[in-house]
Amino acid sequence: MTLNFKSIQQFGLMSLAVVTLYSTVPGALAEPAAANEKPSQREHAQQKGERYKKYAEAHQKFMQELNLSDEQKAKMKAAHEKFRQENAAAMDSLKAKYKQMKQLGSEPANDAERQKLKAEIRQEREALMIKKKASMQGILTPEQQAKWDAKQAERRAQWQQKKK
Repeated sequence: MTLNFKSIQQFGLMSLAVVTLYSTVPGALAEPAAANEKPSQREHAQQKGERYKKYAEAHQKFMQELNLSDEQKAKMKAAHEKFRQENAAAMDSLKAKYKQMKQLGSEPANDAERQKLKAEIRQEREALMIKKKASMQGILTPEQQAKWDAKQAERRAQWQQKKK
């Protein structure tokens, strides 16, 4: 093989094309992947904070709609704190089960274990919610209880609509 100016020039152009191809393709391929990534911890915390703020505002508005007396407000706050203290161990257990379920990942081999944990979590949460609701509703008047139940039914219906 003889090297002449034309073959060197062709080799140079091919080299330039290869370098250009390898330097631009990874960047182009990386951009769509970045768009599909999960939000960063900071973004996730910000979203969680926004959801909590929205929930807190809705809760505050609902408590105003119930028109609680100052005595009822104090009793509600005390009942809430008492519930949190008495059920701290149960809440820690739920957090551990959520973490365990997350560690299982989405592999089909873990489906049975994940479903078992999901059912346990659901049962524990429902038991805690019933217990908390009973302590809170004992403070309300019959009219306030009717408003509470109506609001819960409305929220349940909205949730069912979102679920579909």
